[in-house]
Amino acid sequence: MANEPPPYPHPLGPFAMENPYSKAPQSPMMPSGSNPLAPRVPDLFPSVPTQATQAPTPPPIKSLQNALEKARNDLDKQAVNLGNMMQLLQKMAVASRNMFGEKAALTQHLLAEMKAAAKLAAAKQDCREVFAKHLKHGEQLFRQLSVLAEVGQAGVRSYPSATPLTKKVFIVHGHDDTNWLLMRHLLTEPPYKGYGIEPIVIREQAGQSKPILQKFEDAAAESSYAICIFTPDDLVQVRKDGSRHDQARPNVIFETGWFVGRLGPSRVLLLVKHGAQLHSDFDGVSKIPFAASIEEQIIHINRELVAAGLLI
Repeated sequence: MANEPPPYPHPLGPFAMENPYSKAPQSPMMPSGSNPLAPRVPDLFPSVPTQATQAPTPPPIKSLQNALEKARNDLDKQAVNLGNMMQLLQKMAVASRNMFGEKAALTQHLLAEMKAAAKLAAAKQDCREVFAKHLKHGEQLFRQLSVLAEVGQAGVRSYPSATPLTKKVFIVHGHDDTNWLLMRHLLTEPPYKGYGIEPIVIREQAGQSKPILQKFEDAAAESSYAICIFTPDDLVQVRKDGSRHDQARPNVIFETGWFVGRLGPSRVLLLVKHGAQLHSDFDGVSKIPFAASIEEQIIHINRELVAAGLLI
């Protein structure tokens, strides 16, 4: 009959959230239609249980944290198999869907990884290396979601992107060449040498005939941390009251705002030279003042890099 539902599962298979052919909600464990022989698929995104039927389950972020702890123990004990890898990916997908939505690129990527893991099992390949990779990504996702949960409680509607898995540190600077050159030098010398930190300075990147904004975004998108040096380069006069003050170059203000939005305030460090007025928009971002040279505050800079996970 024309209105009869098909005897097979939803085209999205295990990733279908509900039966599109019926108004009544239906678990993905049972495909739509009346065919009892249709294949059963796991419920990747189980609905939240009600108190009347089941005991409360932990929030997705907490479930992910528990899964990561178990996965770390499995890896340490060399007890890695396809089952616990699929379980880890499922918890990551649920947490991503809960925060970003089912159609988010990250959620879809994790679902694709689950399919790839199934193919890996079919080929009977060793999954320990892939498991370790997923564990690393899962730990990063957990940190990111934890930050977003805290940001959400403050009523902020924008969210930072996932932090790149690199140790590239972008140095934002103005006309004070002495201090940005010193910062780049310090990141490649003791006590930082040996940690794999790679300083990125936009003027040292190949132009490739790109517009300056595209050149900046291409380099910045691969950076996992930003150090922004605010120096009193420009004298600004306020039209309203005629007052004057010194502030950083416009590119420094713009690029710093880009990184705060992209990585979140916790992964941006402001080094503010005496005399440079800082905009109130950067309240909440870590700031370290200095008089003449950033080397004066090397201990405090080191502490921030340790907190960001760039140093151990």
